[in-house]
Amino acid sequence: MARLAEVLLYDQRAVLTICSRIQGLSGCEGVTLGLPHLVGAQGALSTIPLRLDTHEQLGLQRCASILRDAIESLKLR
Repeated sequence: MARLAEVLLYDQRAVLTICSRIQGLSGCEGVTLGLPHLVGAQGALSTIPLRLDTHEQLGLQRCASILRDAIESLKLR
């Protein structure tokens, strides 16, 4: 948290793993995940592209699907 605050306060632009709503990553759109991002004074500036093999990509998509299903189940209550 201290490092994140330092990056935000002093616009140090650093790659940090933070949670944000994901856009443009196949199978993960609209889900909040912890991924590496370029962070600066304006917050998350961009998501760092991940180099994942097929097995890892499918695992990440499965995690996103589980989270999406859990969120949807809460909306139904």
